[in-house]
Amino acid sequence: MGDDVTVEVENIGGIDNAVETLAPGATILSGANATNRTSFLRALATGLGGSQATLQSGAEEGHITIKIGGEEYTTTVDDAGGFTHPSDYPFTADTDTVAPFSWLFVDNEIRKAFRNNDTSQLASIAMKPVDTDQIESEVDSLKQQRDALDEEIGELEAQHDRRVEIESTIQSLIDERDELTEQIEKQREAVAEAEEKSQEGAESDYEDEISELADEKGELSSSINRDERKLERSKSSLAEAEDDLNSLREEYSTVQDRLDEIDVSPETVRGERRDIQQQLDETNELIESLDTVIQFNRDVLSGDISGVQDVLQGESQTSAADPLAGLSSPDDTAVDGEFECWTCGSSTSRDAVEGQLSVLKNQRKELSAQQSELESELSDLQEQERKHESLVDRLESLQSKEQELERVCEEYTEQIDDLETEIAENRERHDELTDEIATLREKVEEDDESGDSTELLDAQLKLQELENDREDIEEEIATARDEMEAAEKAGERIETVRERREETAERITSLIDRVDEREEEIVERFNNHMDDLITLLNYENLSRVAITRKKRNGETHFDLTITREAEDGSGFIDPEGIQTLSESEGEIVAISFALAGYLAHDLQDEMPFLLFDSVEMVDGERLDRLFNYFSDAAEYMIAALLEDDAAYITSVDATVVEFGEAALAET
Repeated sequence: MGDDVTVEVENIGGIDNAVETLAPGATILSGANATNRTSFLRALATGLGGSQATLQSGAEEGHITIKIGGEEYTTTVDDAGGFTHPSDYPFTADTDTVAPFSWLFVDNEIRKAFRNNDTSQLASIAMKPVDTDQIESEVDSLKQQRDALDEEIGELEAQHDRRVEIESTIQSLIDERDELTEQIEKQREAVAEAEEKSQEGAESDYEDEISELADEKGELSSSINRDERKLERSKSSLAEAEDDLNSLREEYSTVQDRLDEIDVSPETVRGERRDIQQQLDETNELIESLDTVIQFNRDVLSGDISGVQDVLQGESQTSAADPLAGLSSPDDTAVDGEFECWTCGSSTSRDAVEGQLSVLKNQRKELSAQQSELESELSDLQEQERKHESLVDRLESLQSKEQELERVCEEYTEQIDDLETEIAENRERHDELTDEIATLREKVEEDDESGDSTELLDAQLKLQELENDREDIEEEIATARDEMEAAEKAGERIETVRERREETAERITSLIDRVDEREEEIVERFNNHMDDLITLLNYENLSRVAITRKKRNGETHFDLTITREAEDGSGFIDPEGIQTLSESEGEIVAISFALAGYLAHDLQDEMPFLLFDSVEMVDGERLDRLFNYFSDAAEYMIAALLEDDAAYITSVDATVVEFGEAALAET
């Protein structure tokens, strides 16, 4: 067994100051109305990390201290409705995920869903304790990796597919080189013949100068060729980047148009959402109040008024006066089918009470319709807000990519400008060298009476030009062979990248399957526990309540099926589903659903406190079975019960804390 838990409460609800020590196991807070049992339970939940408590009227600040295991944890409630929790809780810090299954107050979201005949959010509620957000985030990250790998595979395949083109280029260059080699060999023979014809020792004074100029001219020719190849590649890359930039700008324009179609500002949407949420909260409060009045009238008609005072008055009244003290059972006060009105003392008929009950039910239906409409409007606004945020995020992403592409385009443009400038300068120098060589050649020709020296010079210049051209070709062949090697390596790398891509895709599938498997597991565990609970509680004509997991538009939904027993003993699925549950059936099914979730998610360690309140619609005998079933599930099980109901809890060794008329108002 665990440690005792001491709960200190100050200025919370109807409580001035109170201290209670709760032992492990079951604890029953037993008492009549206006004894602050609910205030105490809500204070305990808030002290455990929730936000259920309300500050006492007129107080500036309230405090809730939980002492357990030699440690204490204090929560402060301020007059603005804020909560300051300690940072070192021994339990889960994420109470939003466990509260629907652990703290069964009247405003518990599962109980409200069943009360409002709306189970559309059962899947999201049931899966709250499963960290699907982290899995979905990991899936998104892996999808980005997969897309990047797909892009890399595409680039590698394109590079690998260029082998034929590169091979053809290499062969053309080799053919061109071989042809140049033949021309060079012939030109060398021409040079040799010219040398033989030239007079021995008759060397031109300009020969060395011309040779130097020709070497420089050849180097410039090679440089120009190299730069022109670079220029071609840079222009091609710039064209691709500009295409990407134009496509991105088109997408940006499309996204901006979609954003402009949302003709209201985010601030306006948030304001409307706050207004609708406030209306929805007010409507929910009206429905809860109306439910209380409807149940009260039913209890009056049935002759069972136990618990009416606590439900009707709530714990806002701190007076010890009991306005319902004179209320008697209809069996005691009925005269010729009439009742004594508990408010004014006049006589009223059963038909009148039943008529009023019918009016109240109709009002309840109208409020439920209004509630559904408000929830739909709220959902639409939330979707509009999400859509706006998504589009803004996309625009920001596109702007970032646009800036990067603009930077790349600027770099290529600068590179092209530099290359064009360098090529122009080299060509200008190349032309100057051509003119200088031509001038010197004219001088040689003037001094060469026989013409042999001029012939030799021309032959040598031609040979030098051919050799320079061959060097350029050799350089191009080397570059093409490097590209071929890169293409071959790209082919080898494709398989490696494909394997990584397949591994990434498998991880994505595995994560998605993990969510699906977890959902299926949760459904199975929910249904197993629901079967146990429905059998245990033994409601006549209610054979089974189960959830079925279905996918709609890629999202998981849990459909609730109600199986009833026909007169011949056979079971049939009620086509109306939850709509046909009586209020008491709806309450017990909702509580059973919540408790099944507590077990299905193994929340005992995260939140070892099970809290029950406003369970008057469940009769004492069934409560006793329910508590017995969960006696070993939670370390601490605490329930606020009316005295009559508390008397039924006999199957578990429960500690009973008596709450008197002014209990916990001041200790």
